[in-house]
Amino acid sequence: MTPLGKILSSESHLLYHVRVYDPSECADPPSPSDYAFGRFVLLQAPDHDEPAVGVVANSRLLNPEAGQFGPRLTIPHSDNAVFAPDYLNEVGVLISVLLLGRLTHEGGNHNIPTQVMPVGAEVRTLSDDELQRFHRNAEERFQMRYYPIVMESRLPFASGLLQQICAQLEPQCNPEEQRMLRVLQKNLAWQSTVGQMRN
Repeated sequence: MTPLGKILSSESHLLYHVRVYDPSECADPPSPSDYAFGRFVLLQAPDHDEPAVGVVANSRLLNPEAGQFGPRLTIPHSDNAVFAPDYLNEVGVLISVLLLGRLTHEGGNHNIPTQVMPVGAEVRTLSDDELQRFHRNAEERFQMRYYPIVMESRLPFASGLLQQICAQLEPQCNPEEQRMLRVLQKNLAWQSTVGQMRN
């Protein structure tokens, strides 16, 4: 379980923007694989009993120099800590996290969380055990009931996101569940191909 960052803002009730920790904010900042596309994360607010579970759905680089063509002091990025410490706080990575449900003691609840996640709420990676628990209901049956949430989110990579999720879950599933996931992946690939042909 790796701390990733804190919520900076939101675009909707389900889509949150998270500023990823950099070396100036923690001794062991997360690596790019920790916040890769399709990575499951946990969002914990101090006053919420049950943490929310989301998935990394997009990313964006923050760079204050982008689009500025005027004269500027050119120094190595590592020297900015000495010459321009405020610049380091402006450069960074912003990830978009789509909420998929909540992690309860009984398993995963794949309904839209009713509570708003506050600015500054901590975000971290989901452990393998938590990932399995989130995809099991109270009867220990595999579930992926957040499928409509992802498809209706209108994210530009919704189909690809679901395919990435299926590929990530497949090794942890039994043969019957793996077959179901492969069928879903084929269906998503077909839908994506049809969509491209229409465009």
